[in-house]
Amino acid sequence: MDIVNPAGVIMMLLVWGLVFFLLVAAISYGINRSKLVQKLDELQNEVRQLRSEIQQAKHRDE
Repeated sequence: MDIVNPAGVIMMLLVWGLVFFLLVAAISYGINRSKLVQKLDELQNEVRQLRSEIQQAKHRDE
């Protein structure tokens, strides 16, 4: 029976650690991105609302 190569075990742990880190980074990036998209939608709605208020104010002044 062969003795386990310690360098191989260390390399496998490093590879699995890197894979885990990349998965966590990708998931957190996705969550942050969806929050940013939601904020952007809110800001766009606010801009539309302000534009319509400005148009209404202009029509009142005429």
